[in-house]
Amino acid sequence: MLRLAAVTREQLKMRFLFRSVRVAIALLPAVVCVGCTTPYTPDFAGMSASYAQTVEQYQINSVLMNIDRAAGQRPLSFLDIPSITGTGSVTNAPTVAAVFSNAVPGVTGVLAGSLASVTPGWTLTVGNSFNFTQSSLDNATFWTGFLTPISLDTAKFFSRHHLPKALIFTLLIDSIELKDPAGKAHFYYNNPELHSYHEFQEILHKLIRYGLDVDAVDIAVNNGPAKTEKELLDTYGKNYRSALMQSGIELRVISVGSQTKYQPVKFTKSYQLCLKTNEYRNFAQLEFDKTLFCEDPGPIDFGGDKKKSSFNLVLRSTRDIFDFLGQVVYVQNRAKDPLLLTVTPFETIANRKDGESRQHAILVVEKNASGPHFAAVRSLDGNKYSIPAENNGYSTQVMNLVSQLLTLNKVSGSVPPSPAVLIK
Repeated sequence: MLRLAAVTREQLKMRFLFRSVRVAIALLPAVVCVGCTTPYTPDFAGMSASYAQTVEQYQINSVLMNIDRAAGQRPLSFLDIPSITGTGSVTNAPTVAAVFSNAVPGVTGVLAGSLASVTPGWTLTVGNSFNFTQSSLDNATFWTGFLTPISLDTAKFFSRHHLPKALIFTLLIDSIELKDPAGKAHFYYNNPELHSYHEFQEILHKLIRYGLDVDAVDIAVNNGPAKTEKELLDTYGKNYRSALMQSGIELRVISVGSQTKYQPVKFTKSYQLCLKTNEYRNFAQLEFDKTLFCEDPGPIDFGGDKKKSSFNLVLRSTRDIFDFLGQVVYVQNRAKDPLLLTVTPFETIANRKDGESRQHAILVVEKNASGPHFAAVRSLDGNKYSIPAENNGYSTQVMNLVSQLLTLNKVSGSVPPSPAVLIK
């Protein structure tokens, strides 16, 4: 009886002790975490930048993948990521680990020992969930623009001083028709797989030396029928000239029999491929008809009235540009007589690649190469094709130009509404 009472008193003593310990442990996280902040917070700017870089690389690789498909004469296919949505969460919970020792004989549970140590800590849980839609551009709306020849106003946008004209026109021009003074037509095709490709390059480079450019001209278009002055007064009032000029309309005096009438004319901007006069104008005038010049070339004309040559340039569609770049990749990596296509800039262009062995290459795509790369894809033949990060000529500028042309084809209706294919 006395022993039982002694044990009971010991248990009561331990219960009191451990109640005090429980209170201390319960209060410890609050004491430890006073003044603490979450050690990790979601960085919206960092996550946005990361996914922007991911989408950027996805788009670059998509362009290279389709160039590889064109090189293998396979069907092209384009996908787009129109939207990305996501959520991020961080859970930060304090924890305490207690160690007990000095077990009491005959006592089990939390009373089986005394408190030896207490270790505070944190449990950090980070979760991100992102969804994005992947839309196919393989539809009639997209492909109609994709197969349509590039307009001259678009060509004018790209033929600026920051890119060599030899590069721009090599990409945009599909063929050259040259008529000699006798009227016989000669055709030169922009296809590096042809044995006569050097002839196309020679003609194109000569035209560029002679000042080939896309020039804007004002074309007068009749705006309605010719009117007498009385009709103009009745329609527009006594200040009819000012009223018409505010609408961009000019009046041209014409004679209809014995009556004088006024033809309303509106000028619209149009573009043409022509030769701008430069230091080679004497040679250009001697060889080509004066109608091919952007402006009056001046009085110098060593050719007299004899017939001269003329030319007609056929522009590519965006699809044709992919086919051409596929040909560039094919001849560059073929087993027999590989050929790296280059262009010769005739104007002064700021070139960051000065001193590199391939500084004038149109597009550099290596097969199963190691080292850092600008873009890389795995082809159906199992080989890896990549654009090197260094010594790649005009590769990055060409990829940029092709991406812009693709964007111009993403008109209303060409990108399916979200969600198309939802990937989580």
